[in-house]
Amino acid sequence: MDQPLVSVVIPAYNCSKTIERCLDSVLSQSHQALQVVAVDDGSTDGTLASLQAYAARDRRLTVVHQENQGVSATRNHALELCRGKYVQFVDSDDSLAPDAVAHMVRRAEQDDSDLVIGAFTMIIGNLSEVKDLGKREDALSLEDFLAQLCKYPNSFYYGVVWNKLFRRDLIAGQQVRFNSRLEWGEDFDFITRYLVGARRVSYTRKPVYNYVRNPKGLTLQTLLYVMRHPLRSISLKHVIYVSYRGLYRCRKVYARHRRDLWKYMVRFTLTD
Repeated sequence: MDQPLVSVVIPAYNCSKTIERCLDSVLSQSHQALQVVAVDDGSTDGTLASLQAYAARDRRLTVVHQENQGVSATRNHALELCRGKYVQFVDSDDSLAPDAVAHMVRRAEQDDSDLVIGAFTMIIGNLSEVKDLGKREDALSLEDFLAQLCKYPNSFYYGVVWNKLFRRDLIAGQQVRFNSRLEWGEDFDFITRYLVGARRVSYTRKPVYNYVRNPKGLTLQTLLYVMRHPLRSISLKHVIYVSYRGLYRCRKVYARHRRDLWKYMVRFTLTD
C-alpha cells in the first residue's frame, strides 16, 4: 500500500544551534512520503541559511521566509502550503523518534481515527523521561475521549500539538488556525477547535517525540508571565476556555462534564 503524504510543519526562529538536528530527525523518517514546510520567522542568525542548505539537498523540504510575526502566524503560514493527508507539527529545538510518522499514520489508518496522540520523551540536559499520561493503546469515540480530556486539560500530553497527528481535511474544512492574539495556550485552543469535527481518537504508548525542555524556553517563560501578569493571564485563559467549553457544547456533552471543565481555569502544569 502506498504511503499517504504527511505534511510536517516546522516554525523556525533563531534556532541555528538546533535546526539541523530537528531536520535530520524529520527527513530521515522511515515514512518517506513527506512534505516538510519550514517557515523562517524573521531569524537574525544562521537559521535561514541552514534551512536553504537542507532544501537544496532534499526536494521534500520547502522553505519560506517571513518577517517576524510569532509562532502562531508562522504555523498558519505553513498550513496554507500543506497538501498531505495528515499534518504533524515539530518545533525547531525538538526532534522526532525515528519511526514516529510511520507509527502514527499506521494507527490513524488502522483505527480510522481523526487524531493520534503519542507518548513523548522529555529531555532535560542529560536526563530523559517518557511521559505517557494516556497509558493506553486503543481508539475512543470522541465522546469517550472528551471524558478523558476534561480530567487533564492543562497537561502537555493533551494540550500541545507536537505529539499528535492531524487530518488535513478536517483542519481545512473547519478553517482551524492558531490564534495569533494568544501569548500562550495557542496549541490547546487549536486542538479544541479541531476536535469539533472529529469522530475517533487513537492513543499510542510509543514515544513519538523528543521534547527538549529549556530552562530559558517557552514553558518557564509562560509560568513567569502568569506570575507577573495575573489579570492578563486570566483573560487569556478565558479566551481559551471559551473554545474548550464550545467543544463540549457542540458535541452535546457539556452538561455531563461542566463541573470538570472549570479545572482548566484554576490549574497550570509544566510536564505531564
